[in-house]
Amino acid sequence: MSSFNYQMRSQRNLKKGFMSKLSGLYELNHASLIFSFFVLAGFMIVITLSSSGTQLTKGHVLNMLERDHQELIRLNEINDTEISKIRTLSFIKDSGHVQGMRTPSVVMYVNGDTVIAKN
Repeated sequence: MSSFNYQMRSQRNLKKGFMSKLSGLYELNHASLIFSFFVLAGFMIVITLSSSGTQLTKGHVLNMLERDHQELIRLNEINDTEISKIRTLSFIKDSGHVQGMRTPSVVMYVNGDTVIAKN
């Protein structure tokens, strides 16, 4: 039994030695734990804000594009209305181009004996 007790004591001493070396390198007390917690929380906050910032920017761009799209649709409807007004028969009759095309008071005929297309 004594050899067993000796082995247990030597293992405990090894563990104590390792822990004392570890605690000599990194002394973990309440202040260092709290500091590491705040550093980790700050890091997570920065990552969250950066990812949500890109999502907010995407949303803003989408809203702006949607407003532009609605404005273009409105302008297209206005243009279609103007085109349909221009294509009406009353507009065509009253236009200046048609006023110059009215039939003259005297009709003159051209002689049909021309050399063009005569074969």
